[in-house]
Parts: sequence; C-alpha cells; structure tokens
Amino acid sequence: MRKYWLSGPKNWTFSTVEKTPEGRRRVELIRASHITIRRHAKVKSEGNPFDPKDDEYFRKRKAGSQCRSTSHAAAKNGMKGQ
Repeated sequence: MRKYWLSGPKNWTFSTVEKTPEGRRRVELIRASHITIRRHAKVKSEGNPFDPKDDEYFRKRKAGSQCRSTSHAAAKNGMKGQ
C-alpha cells in the first residue's frame, strides 16, 4: 500500500516513482473523471461517402469536425476565447 498509494497534493493517488536518465519522476494513473466527454455528430443514414452527390455533405461534415477539434484543443490548453 505504501509503495503505490501515495498521498501528496492529491490524496490517495495510485502512482509510482520512475527512474529516468534525468532523475526520478512520479507517474500517476489517469482518473476516469479527468477525461472529457466528446460528442460526435450522427451521420445521416442516406449519406454515402462514395456517391458524388453526397460530396458536399461530407465536405461540410469534415470542415465542421476540424473546427470542433481545433476549439477543443484550444480549450484544453487554456486558450479558449483568445
């Protein structure tokens, strides 16, 4: 228990100390509560990515998802609204 369940800034964190060429560092297990939820847009059932008549639909979807992922990354880095 004393080897892996360390207390410090966060009480009772599952972690260990790792030896690296630069020295020793503390490695912690990721908590599920720290992972953000990302919602995904549903694809319309009639949409076919191989059909030329649906090219515009999938182009807009891709542009929208890139915009959302960029804003998600900015928010994660603390740059939201800048």
